[in-house]
Amino acid sequence: MRKIILAGVCLQANSSSFTSAMQECVALCEACNLEVLGTITQQSKSMDSHTAFRIGKLETLKSDV
Repeated sequence: MRKIILAGVCLQANSSSFTSAMQECVALCEACNLEVLGTITQQSKSMDSHTAFRIGKLETLKSDV
């Protein structure tokens, strides 16, 4: 089983729909035989055009891997 860290950027003011979407992503990953070791999320008004995440979250992800 492959191990992954699921990452997402919440661009909406309504974070409950984002939470539901992330939970669905976890379920889909598990259905594809991927073990979700954790999730990293960021709330933002926009995404970085190159990486989606801002530098702080990228550093967090780098330290987790």
